[in-house]
Amino acid sequence: MTRPRHALIIGGGIAGPTVAMALQRAGIASTIYEAYPSGADAAGVFLTVAVNGLDALRTLDLHRVVMDAGFPTRSIEFFSGTGRRLGEVPIGGTLPDATVTHTIKRADLYRVLYEEARSRGIPIQHGKRLTTAEPTPNGRVVGRFEDGTSAEGDVLIGADGIHSRTRRIIDPAAPEPRYTGLGNIGGFTRAARVAAKPGTYVMVFGKRAFFGYTLSPSEEIWWFANPPSATEIPRAELAATTPEQWKARLIELFAADAGPAVDIIRSTTVMPLGTN
Repeated sequence: MTRPRHALIIGGGIAGPTVAMALQRAGIASTIYEAYPSGADAAGVFLTVAVNGLDALRTLDLHRVVMDAGFPTRSIEFFSGTGRRLGEVPIGGTLPDATVTHTIKRADLYRVLYEEARSRGIPIQHGKRLTTAEPTPNGRVVGRFEDGTSAEGDVLIGADGIHSRTRRIIDPAAPEPRYTGLGNIGGFTRAARVAAKPGTYVMVFGKRAFFGYTLSPSEEIWWFANPPSATEIPRAELAATTPEQWKARLIELFAADAGPAVDIIRSTTVMPLGTN
């Protein structure tokens, strides 16, 4: 089998630049095609990158920029909705060099990976929404985009998220994502006061929903909630729901719980796009 010389990567979020840099390390060139006209630096809230993920990023010399953009988070404390402490567990293990799991804003993770890919000479084209992909007689693949342009490569890679258009094009019978019964929303605030210390998550099994938060080194509270819904909320409805409407719903869900959830939510002024 002939080794690919050029890959078409669909999706310029987090996975796309990372895949492109891994291919580059293996001697394979690529171009990233992103559907949106601008970056994803305003989407999502935050996430943890566990030690296995950081170890994988180390092979691409990416672990340091990711760690520098976040902060170490070593453990989780669990509480009931009545305020009873249930226990504490570590978040993952510890690498031989003492590296632990890090928490990072999704926008910052996207930004550092995007900038690294650019600095390594990987081309990223925006406004390129894939519509079709077809094999060529010589064993290559042509991707066609909504703006009427096309690109040819040796391999097509989908890195375009849970609702991947690439997956549907390659395999129309592929299973759709499965709804778990829970949503996810979060935000950032400095106006509330909590007893947590940086490096620890506090997670609460509330009477009606799950709530979690951590304190950044700058003493900003990063929080999330998992409001339940029997059926999946349509994406158009999610997009139309305002932060104030979400705050009102969440305050109602956590009103009967002990702890600072209601105060944190009420004081929040920054709720990035990222509800799902």
